[in-house]
Amino acid sequence: MTCTGCVDNYGLVDPLTCTLCSTMITGCQLCTDPTNCTSCYSGYYLSGVTCLTCNNGVDNCAICSSATVCLLCNSDSYLSSGNSTCICNNGKIKISGLCAPVGCSSAYRFGTNTVCLACNSSLNFDYINSTSCACKTGYSLTGSSCLLICGDGIVASEACDDGNVLSGDGCSSSCTVEGNYNCINGSLSSKSVCVYISDITVKLTEIRRQPGENTAVLTYSLSPNIRSLNSMNFNNYVSLAVAGHTISYSTSYAEDGTITVTAAYTSDLEGEPATFTLSYDQTKVGLSPSILNFGMVGYN
Repeated sequence: MTCTGCVDNYGLVDPLTCTLCSTMITGCQLCTDPTNCTSCYSGYYLSGVTCLTCNNGVDNCAICSSATVCLLCNSDSYLSSGNSTCICNNGKIKISGLCAPVGCSSAYRFGTNTVCLACNSSLNFDYINSTSCACKTGYSLTGSSCLLICGDGIVASEACDDGNVLSGDGCSSSCTVEGNYNCINGSLSSKSVCVYISDITVKLTEIRRQPGENTAVLTYSLSPNIRSLNSMNFNNYVSLAVAGHTISYSTSYAEDGTITVTAAYTSDLEGEPATFTLSYDQTKVGLSPSILNFGMVGYN
């Protein structure tokens, strides 16, 4: 007894044996013998006498009619208007024909999911889990790239980052160290501290007695007028002494570089030698105190 043909899905191996086509040719639905397939299962297309996965013809294709025509893409992509390509969904990039998470550098298909094996550290991505990559600390995702964040107080690879994008405070708006400043570079957990290290000139510009009041106003100018001075509490760093006298005074600072000292004043202070001392907050200005000696001579 011999067999001349098999039922659907089986192929003739020898005159006595019919074998399931898919066990002889991967993806084959109908075949005539172990080497000749005539129709493939969904997810495959017929290439000559064998079956190839749709993904082999069109990257990330799940169901196709030929090597160049895709009918349905995997769930992480969508079909182009010409049915010729599968376009990765937002947040995905094509890696080795697969739609992997942005930042992924190596991936493989596991069932219906794409698994990311490694993230692209050279583009500043870190591996989070099997489905995603994230930008390293201090970087922000823009499109498919991780870009430095200037002004967040995190020093990733910038020269400095003091937590703002203002120039004139030692760390510029582009996170570079400005002239006449020294910045302690900071880290991933602490911002940069920038200290002014050049000269500051302090001048007494006026002493004015207030009419009808026992006060005198002393005005000083600072040059250059650096932004670091704006956040100093000058009451803690200014002292005014008049020889042989105890006086009370208060201090204010204007952002134009003017220090105003309002001091208690009586006639016995007129002409007495006085000393003005300006110390500096060493976390902002790394200079020794500025000292001015003068006589308490003013006018109404």
